[in-house]
Amino acid sequence: MSRVLLPFLLGLALLVAILGGRQDAPDPLEGLDAKAALELANRWAWERPEVNSYLTSRHLVFRFPDGRERRVPLPEDRMAIAVAPYLRSTHPCRVHFPSSCRGELAGVELYVLVREEGGGVYFEGSLKTLENGFFELWLPRDRRYRLQVLYQGYRGELVLETGEDAATCRTDLRLYRF
Repeated sequence: MSRVLLPFLLGLALLVAILGGRQDAPDPLEGLDAKAALELANRWAWERPEVNSYLTSRHLVFRFPDGRERRVPLPEDRMAIAVAPYLRSTHPCRVHFPSSCRGELAGVELYVLVREEGGGVYFEGSLKTLENGFFELWLPRDRRYRLQVLYQGYRGELVLETGEDAATCRTDLRLYRF
């Protein structure tokens, strides 16, 4: 073979191997419901920080480095609210970004009480904050709740709403010594 033809054929063979063997990577969000997708977003905050994610009252949105965006719909009857109680420092937030929001109290056990406004107890028990300092509540839509949190001699309260434009990130739960 000629000195010109051999490099051409090798280059062509390499191109065929690359293109012919190329398969699009499987979609890691395929088949996941909103709760599982939020769990994945929380893991990716540490494992794949190049993927941005944020939570609206209707969707969990993922933005990938190549510009793709995927929206995972939340259930019609529930929405998620991420809460970061704090003792000393916080940040203002309304839309929760699992990929970047950080709270002060990471990995701690809390006692949490959620009461429906004008109703009974929706949730009561122990919850552990995630590595990012938040805990998440999945609550029925279009309601108001009173949230109480106890932590090592500290207590805090706030009202949560689950309407159409409700905040998905609550960083205003200050805990006071009681």
